[in-house]
Amino acid sequence: MEEIQPILKKATESITKLQKSHRASKRCLEATERALARIGKKMGSTINNIDKTGQDAVHNSIMLLREQIEQRNHDILGAEECKKQQLKNYRLYHKALRSVEELISGEIDQCVGSIYCDGHDWLTESIARWEEENKKAEGKIRKLEWQLRTLVDLLLPYLAVAASNDNTNGLTMSIAGSVLRAMRPAARPALRPAAPVRLLQPVQCIRHSSHSPLGSSSSPARKKVTLPTIMSLYRKNEPITVITAHDFPSAHVADQAGIDIVLVGDSLAMVALGMDDTSEVLMEEMLLHCRSVARGAKSAFLVGDLPMGTYEISPDQALQSAITMIKTGRVHAIKLEGGAEMAPTIKKITSAGIPVLAHVGLTPQRQNSLGGFRVQGKTTASALKLLQDARAVQEAGAFATVVEAVPAEIATLVTKKLRIPTIGIGAGNGCSGQVLVQVDMLGNFPPGRFLPKFVKKYGDVWGESSRAIQQYKEEVKTRAYPAVEHTYAMPQAELAEFEKLMAEDKEETSV
Repeated sequence: MEEIQPILKKATESITKLQKSHRASKRCLEATERALARIGKKMGSTINNIDKTGQDAVHNSIMLLREQIEQRNHDILGAEECKKQQLKNYRLYHKALRSVEELISGEIDQCVGSIYCDGHDWLTESIARWEEENKKAEGKIRKLEWQLRTLVDLLLPYLAVAASNDNTNGLTMSIAGSVLRAMRPAARPALRPAAPVRLLQPVQCIRHSSHSPLGSSSSPARKKVTLPTIMSLYRKNEPITVITAHDFPSAHVADQAGIDIVLVGDSLAMVALGMDDTSEVLMEEMLLHCRSVARGAKSAFLVGDLPMGTYEISPDQALQSAITMIKTGRVHAIKLEGGAEMAPTIKKITSAGIPVLAHVGLTPQRQNSLGGFRVQGKTTASALKLLQDARAVQEAGAFATVVEAVPAEIATLVTKKLRIPTIGIGAGNGCSGQVLVQVDMLGNFPPGRFLPKFVKKYGDVWGESSRAIQQYKEEVKTRAYPAVEHTYAMPQAELAEFEKLMAEDKEETSV
């Protein structure tokens, strides 16, 4: 700002001087016109008063006056040219002043935006760290509570015996009674063993679930992906990786794989809920899946799709839906479909501090008006419309835009014309990043299902899952499962005694 102040002062002084010069030139021109009028009037009076004998003298006088008039005209024309040049200089200085003002405004906006992004990212990371520490503390508390309950169950019989034993000294009885009263639950009946309690075998630890929520990973925890991280990748021309997730496991595996952005897309309507298209899914269903994904993806940048009917009516409706998605869905940004017509809505949402991922080209929520899932931008007119839409969402404040089902050449040209990243899906290799539906790229669907041309199958999850489940069914039918290694052992002495009791019970039953 200190460097710009002298430039502004100099420009202002130059404009003031030009204005004064312009006013002086105007006064000079007016004085010249008045002088010519007086000369003409005087010349007419002289001609009327002279006689024929002075015609030569009059002629000479007229010629002299003509020369004077021509000189005056020349001076006037010079003044006009000077005035034009001054006006031209004035316009140039005025243009320079506007440029300086725009530069200052741009720097201020950039500074404010940077401060906001930094503050938002710091707050988001702080909340995430607090939630993670809180979950760890809750886990430790639950573990201690479980250990305490186990210890109580093991000690209660022995303490009860000690408290009721006549041979125990007074101090031991007092301690045993106090511990018994403190550790025994209120609803538990008093224990009165009829015989001395025999020491039990060590209790085997049995897990109560198939796996822990996040399990353990040998790879070190990576740094959380934020908006500045994404823009840094864009500036370095490093492709941005995006993939969809619809539940905890799909989010966890995407996060562990190091994906930059995890999108909870409305495509879950079809791949997770069995609906015919994306227009059926409700906001409540999207929120449920967003919360599940947020628990599984701890490092990736999370984006939630606004479902159809939650943002098209007005910018205010869209802002309310976006706030709900952020607060309840626990995502970091929202995505909505549409181009120039959605620019006011995007501006409204971003002005509230919520990042927006736009979506142009083929917009699945509007596929009925497009005649189905058709490639967009194949004509000059539609390609220009695509560029206009992309520029409109950029100016409205979107941090990036999805470009779907567009010829590769058009998507590449549009990407070069923008200042924000483009995330391609069926748009070629020239975009700033790529996105795919996770179920599609993993091959988690039955044979014969339609697959878009742009999808590459990186796996055969359906085939492997089907094979594994069929093998499980066969092993259960043939009693090959569970095998010995899948069962819990009992000490032989205990087993023999139990079998003896069962044999006696059988004899009594037969009698």
